[in-house]
Amino acid sequence: VGDGISHRMPDIANIDIGNWAPTDPTTDLYDAGEWIQSGSFLRIEVEFVGLINPPGPLSTAPDVFGAFEYGPHPVFGTVEVDIDSSVSTGGDTLNPSERYLGSVGRFSGKPNAPRFVDRVAFDAFDSVSPPGVPPYVWRSGEEFHIAFLGERIDETVEQVGNSDSTFDAGETWLVRGRLFHRAHGYELFAASYDPLVEMQWRHELGTDETHVILVYPLTNQAWLDQRADPGIVVINGNADDQNSIEEALTDLVDNANNAPTWMMQDQTWPIIQDWMSQNPADYLGSELWDAVALVGMSFESPNHPALYAWTDVVADVIVGDVNGDDAADDADAIAIAGYIQANDGVGGVDDDLTVNGKVSIIQFGWNFSIYDLDYNGVVEEADVLAIPIQGDMDFDLTVDFQDVDDFATALLDELDPEDPEDYRLIARGDFTGNGAFDGADVAGFVAKLLGGG
Repeated sequence: VGDGISHRMPDIANIDIGNWAPTDPTTDLYDAGEWIQSGSFLRIEVEFVGLINPPGPLSTAPDVFGAFEYGPHPVFGTVEVDIDSSVSTGGDTLNPSERYLGSVGRFSGKPNAPRFVDRVAFDAFDSVSPPGVPPYVWRSGEEFHIAFLGERIDETVEQVGNSDSTFDAGETWLVRGRLFHRAHGYELFAASYDPLVEMQWRHELGTDETHVILVYPLTNQAWLDQRADPGIVVINGNADDQNSIEEALTDLVDNANNAPTWMMQDQTWPIIQDWMSQNPADYLGSELWDAVALVGMSFESPNHPALYAWTDVVADVIVGDVNGDDAADDADAIAIAGYIQANDGVGGVDDDLTVNGKVSIIQFGWNFSIYDLDYNGVVEEADVLAIPIQGDMDFDLTVDFQDVDDFATALLDELDPEDPEDYRLIARGDFTGNGAFDGADVAGFVAKLLGGG
């Protein structure tokens, strides 16, 4: 996937989402206006570190592989938008492995948001579980998503640039296509809602950031206002004429209210069920909205079994926090050790089928394990030891009187933080959190030893 310089790894600095009021929507949707709760447009602004290019069309077929059509740093992936602040409604049954919950575990941590507690894929097999089998990775709460997919780009219009067809530093483009889509999980119950939209791509030289901005009407009236169209508001569920968040939600409510019995018996019915009898106008304010993202880079040729290498997620996770409690600590190290013990040599989980203190990940690359903290394809002792259990000086995952002599010896030694073995001891003995292992840490060790820490 390149060296990360000639082919930069997409890294999201920030995502802003909220109501937006353009000063004059007929002339400028992006630069003149304000974030305000009464705004009649949805604005999503994704800030990437460095220069990032729009994605070109991507396929494993050599004759259509065009990932780098717009420059050497294309981004691929999705930004998922939850409109109603509910994980019960919405999601993606089409490609859950290419969504946040399906691949966030590749970053060796679990989101701490309570709504995702039983939704996260711990490996790739979780993402392909049937809809009625937990974890319900496909039930992410997404109502809409931005798709960073080159196949969906119809046109690019340069606003500021040098006209060489490459998105360069300091340039501003409008990128048009069907890039904002209602969640695929709804498509059994309601027709696809796939409006033609435009997004602004702007690289700012001063901050060296790329801003990708979608401004989309919340109501069909806003759609008319954007075009200075004095016409009458028509809500008909058709994304090819007037279209908006309001219309897309109204269509969901209508389809949920009128669903035949056979639809209600489908395993994916819960994804739309709670939209029954709802008022779409109640969901047009940003106090309810949330966004998560999964982005990555392409491989540099079509001769690879995978299309993407994922490089960043929002919301981010703590490496080693496999239980989602917002810390990588003793409980996580014990969980990883327990996973090894339970699966070492087990068919269908451990690829080497050998009891050897490690679990080799089957089809690593396509597959992963949240417990593989160094992402080397093996869950092993190194992953357990990567999480320092404070006071566990003999590395047996407990803090007891067997650690006293080791603690005292390490305390009296002149430990070198540049030495990997010494660094591990420093991390386990540093109860004060100041990066040093010294007499000030004794009280913390004693408290933990006696059960008070």
